[in-house]
Amino acid sequence: MTIQDFVLKAESAACDHFERTDAGRISTERVEIVKANDTRVHGLRLSQDGECAGWNVYLDDLYERYQEGEDLEGLLEEAAFRCEEGLGFRAPLSPDDLRLDFDSIRDRLSVRLLGVTHNMSYMDGKPYIDAGCGLALIATIGCDSGASNEWFLSVTDDLLRNEIRTSREELLTAALENAVKNEPPVLVSLEDYVHSGYSDSVTAQNFLDDPDIDEYRRRRALMLTNESMFFGAAVLFYPGVTERIADVLGSGYFVLPSSVHEVMIISEAAEPDIRGMMETVREANRTVVNRSDFLSDDVLYYDAESEKLRVVTGNRKCDNDCRRFTA
Repeated sequence: MTIQDFVLKAESAACDHFERTDAGRISTERVEIVKANDTRVHGLRLSQDGECAGWNVYLDDLYERYQEGEDLEGLLEEAAFRCEEGLGFRAPLSPDDLRLDFDSIRDRLSVRLLGVTHNMSYMDGKPYIDAGCGLALIATIGCDSGASNEWFLSVTDDLLRNEIRTSREELLTAALENAVKNEPPVLVSLEDYVHSGYSDSVTAQNFLDDPDIDEYRRRRALMLTNESMFFGAAVLFYPGVTERIADVLGSGYFVLPSSVHEVMIISEAAEPDIRGMMETVREANRTVVNRSDFLSDDVLYYDAESEKLRVVTGNRKCDNDCRRFTA
């Protein structure tokens, strides 16, 4: 049985379940949605009593359990109950906030950094900033002025043309400016970053604001993210951030793409094993990093003299520059 067959059976089970309850008139639609890193999720889109807006209930995990040998009827019953629970879900936007014209969503805009190669389908039909080095920034709309919320909507060309009604340039400029304002960059020691993982934000010394860093920490791994540690890798392309890191370290440095949430910074003065770093990044991406959080296999190098960020190839730094932005 394919995932499509499973969703079809789940849809039938959900409709039968709704007929036995007082849930009202429920419409269902089978969906396959492309998410970041071109992962595909499958499920049902539900709408109630003629509402235009629907909500999705994903079923891939139940299908995986079926493949592992669990009873089909029990899983279909669980899918039906999951759909019923989904009836109470509402995105954290009030009805008045559903207006999507540019003035209404301007303060909700932000950016998220993605690897281009693994997001070709996901990025298709979306406005984005080509950051170079195989990376891109897409524009998103969050549930309030912060960029760290779990609920967000990626801006599509259709949404931009029919609802937001502004130019790509104005949208992307506003999204980047808003991200800088609402999710400022944070550069901390690896040790402090790990400890911050037990809270909702980074509270350690931010070397971008307080560059008083001792020689020991200067030669150790640092982590670059935003205050919420949520999709924080994008701060690497905030205006002036790469230059400020070089000022803190007093040298060029390497950027290791840990995930879409953060990147690791290693000073050139530490004389790291370049090929070893490249192998470490690729190994971590295949064994530790969740597929949805994958950013890139490429190690980058920032040349403090030329003020350029480049992809590392072999034991040398190539000329595949990343772009720089102003806001």
